[in-house]
Amino acid sequence: MAASLPTTADGYIDTTAQETKDTLEQRIWDIDEQLSNVESIDDDSDFSEFSTTSSTDTRDIQREWDENMEQGRQLFAMVIFPYVGRWIGKKMSYWVWTRFLQHHYKFPLHQRQFSAAPERRLVRDTAYPFPLYYHLLPPTSTSTSTTATTAKATYALSFLPTFPQHTRQVVGYLNHSASDSEGSDLQVKPNKFTENEAFNNVLHTVIQQNLADDPMVESVLQQQLEGWTHIADYRNPAPYGRIPLPEDIFGSVQIVDGVIQPESYQRMPTHRIVSSLGLFQLSDHLHERLVHYLKTL
Repeated sequence: MAASLPTTADGYIDTTAQETKDTLEQRIWDIDEQLSNVESIDDDSDFSEFSTTSSTDTRDIQREWDENMEQGRQLFAMVIFPYVGRWIGKKMSYWVWTRFLQHHYKFPLHQRQFSAAPERRLVRDTAYPFPLYYHLLPPTSTSTSTTATTAKATYALSFLPTFPQHTRQVVGYLNHSASDSEGSDLQVKPNKFTENEAFNNVLHTVIQQNLADDPMVESVLQQQLEGWTHIADYRNPAPYGRIPLPEDIFGSVQIVDGVIQPESYQRMPTHRIVSSLGLFQLSDHLHERLVHYLKTL
C-alpha cells in the first residue's frame, strides 16, 4: 500500500503554496503600481495639453489686441489727425486774415461780417482776358467834417468767383471811392492797388513748377539751346527779338542742352503785379495752372 502524503496535521508546512501566495500578491502590487503610473501619466498629459491651449489662447488675444491698436493708430494718423489739422488751419488762417484786414485797413471786422460772403457784392472785370473778380469787403468811412463822411470801398481781387477763404487767393486790394457810380472807374491802377505778398509767392511758385510744360516757353527752345531766357508778362509783349521792360519780366530760367532747368528759376524783383498798363498776364497754360492751384488752397 502506497504511503500517504504528509499534511499540516502532521506538522508539515507547504512552502510551495506560501510562495505561490506571495508571488500572487507581488503581481497584484505590481499591477496596482503600473495602473497608478498610467493615471499619473494621463494627468500630466492633460495638464500639458491644457497649458499649451492656454498659452495659445493668450498669444491669440495679445495678437488681436496689437492688431486693434495698430488699426487705431492708422485711423488717427490717416483720418482724425488730418481732419483736425485742416480744421485748425482754416481757423488760424481766418483769424490771421481778419487781423490783417483790421489793422491794415482799419476794418471793424466781426465773425458774421467776414463769413457772410453771399451778402457781398461781386463784380467781374470783363476787360481782363481771364475771369477776374472784385469781392467787396466790409465798408469803412473816413470823417471829413462833423456832418459828412466820405465812404470808401475796398475790393479783394481774385481769379475765383467765390469769396476767398485764404489770403493767398487774393491777388491784391483795390481802393475805390463810393462817390463814383456803381461799377464805374473800377479799374486796377497802381495808385489804387495794394499788393499781397502771399499771392506773389504763390504766383512765382506756380511759374517755376509749370514753366517747363508751357508751350510758349517750349517755342523758345527751338531757337535757344543754352543760356538764360526770360519769362515775360503778356500785358506788354516786347517786339520780336527785344527784351521786355524790367517791370514786365516775371523771372529768368536757365536752358541747358535745350532743356529748361526749373530749379534755376530766379524771380525778377523789379516785376510789378500792377503797372500803368494794368494787372499782370500769364500765358494760357500758366494761368490755368495758377487758378487750379488757388482752388486747392
